[in-house]
Amino acid sequence: MINTARKNKVSKKYLNLVERFPLIEIKNDAHLKMALQVADELANREDLDDSEREYRNVLFLLIECYENANTQNLELSPVEMLSYLMKINGLKQADIAHLFGSKSILSEILSDKRQISKENASRLGKYFALPAAVFLPK
Repeated sequence: MINTARKNKVSKKYLNLVERFPLIEIKNDAHLKMALQVADELANREDLDDSEREYRNVLFLLIECYENANTQNLELSPVEMLSYLMKINGLKQADIAHLFGSKSILSEILSDKRQISKENASRLGKYFALPAAVFLPK
């Protein structure tokens, strides 16, 4: 019998990173500066284990979301953000269709025939660990 507690154990390296910079919404430029310092260090390392790579990927998303929300010239639409997140996470429509209730709703959203509802934005925010506002029009 496999010990599931041991299988799901979080690595000390990951916990050290979270202690250093928790994976929470970036609130201001000072917070962004701290995030960028950690991200730069991780980006330059080639010896990351799986948990460190996962941490780095989420940190990059948090940085990108903050920068997109605070830089007018580089803003992504909610659909562009969803498409981007699907791409970098290797997700297909079928992988997240359950968040929308059906694949057809997601298909309409991705083809700009329908907007993301507040409820779906909330589900997406929880799924991708991002603020729901990322998936709503500005």
